[in-house]
Amino acid sequence: GAQCVSLAQAFWTNYAGRGLSDCGTGAARGIWFCKDENAGDDFEIVEGSQNLQPGDWVVFNSGTWGHIAMVYDYPEGNYIPIYGENQGGKKCEAGGSQPNFIKLSDKTMLGAFRPKDYIKCDPLPIPESPDTGEAK
Repeated sequence: GAQCVSLAQAFWTNYAGRGLSDCGTGAARGIWFCKDENAGDDFEIVEGSQNLQPGDWVVFNSGTWGHIAMVYDYPEGNYIPIYGENQGGKKCEAGGSQPNFIKLSDKTMLGAFRPKDYIKCDPLPIPESPDTGEAK
């Protein structure tokens, strides 16, 4: 079926070249229990919803199984704009529902994974005068 973890697994496989572990729980929230393993060298661990940026994968401790989805815009107050699977979209024949966009409360957020390729870097400062290589 189209489960939230299915979309995350597809991303991890394509981005990091490896799968995602739920720590043997069978639940999306279990992804956070193995956060160091799931982050590996490819993701930065993010705590706190106000630090989120588009492209982060956020894990929630809601419902029976928890939830995981990708952030598509900056948080709006206590709501996180997410793109995910099995979060109220059109039902799929094999179970779950198609990916869609929703805003979800940050109340049950456990944390997030930021792909290191998505980390914003400040540009290097432009020197005031050309560097001639001479010692000053």
